Amino acid sequence: DDADPDVQDGSISRPFKTVNAGLNAAEEGNIIYIYDGVYEESITVEKSNLTIIGESNQKTVLYQPVSDRGYANRALAIYGNNVTVKNMRISNSFVTIGRGNGTYNNHVVLEDNIIVGDPVSGQILVGVYYADDVHIRNNIIYGNNLSQVGVFTYTTTKVYIVNNVITDCSYWGVSGNYYSWPALANNLFYSNGTVRTYASLGGSWVWEDKGY
Repeated sequence: DDADPDVQDGSISRPFKTVNAGLNAAEEGNIIYIYDGVYEESITVEKSNLTIIGESNQKTVLYQPVSDRGYANRALAIYGNNVTVKNMRISNSFVTIGRGNGTYNNHVVLEDNIIVGDPVSGQILVGVYYADDVHIRNNIIYGNNLSQVGVFTYTTTKVYIVNNVITDCSYWGVSGNYYSWPALANNLFYSNGTVRTYASLGGSWVWEDKGY
């Protein structure tokens, strides 16, 4: 093999050093596997038809640099269609699904992740904005007693929040605006600022079977 051992090409033997490098090289339909490690970077998924899988959600850590933190920044932003992100630990930041500018993106899956709030600026841990057919399932969403809301939905359709643990948010486990009505099932809510799961459609409180 005459290949330069110092050159990363995204193969199993010579993986890219950053998630962004792998994302830049990926083509639609690819699966990006991420080895355990701490990746101090922010990523934006603009491409569609991608699957991003971490080796383990305890040790595959996406950690937003301190210099990038702030209300307008996030460790992970998903703008493409048919995107799955699973088995990651996303620390000290938050996740955005959808651009929030009225342009819908479709079919996003956030699964088997651990998402931990930012002690500097975290207000919403997972924000879903102008998106359709979003599945948030089997995650641990931990507010660190500083993030206000675990999952927030804004002008969305068909958002399914299922089998998650949502804890230590200073306000609500789940909240949504008047044009959102997420489907909730088999979630566990505890140690949030209010004992209820709140969806603001009509100003009504929504109880979840396993919320307390």
